[in-house]
Amino acid sequence: MNRQFRRRVEREWNKIEMDRSCTKFVESNVLFTIPYVIEFQAVKISDDMMCVYSVSVFGFKDGLGFLERITVCQFISSLFRGLGSLELGFVPEEDLENGEEI
Repeated sequence: MNRQFRRRVEREWNKIEMDRSCTKFVESNVLFTIPYVIEFQAVKISDDMMCVYSVSVFGFKDGLGFLERITVCQFISSLFRGLGSLELGFVPEEDLENGEEI
């Protein structure tokens, strides 16, 4: 990661107000990627922390399902470091009715 990118990311991060969505910022800079995440929303919760709600596809031997998770990240040197996560729930694909979304 070059110096210009890091500076730009830090400037953009500092412009985001606390308790506001920072999902577009994270998406545009590809700062939060976890395999199989199909949807996520991020909120800046302090000067150097954000909270991310994500839904991901999870495969197991009997089929597929959707995992809801909250992840807390710390912003250090233009990168986010995951501090921990909490699984909120798991919905097996067969429990969803036709056209129903998570």
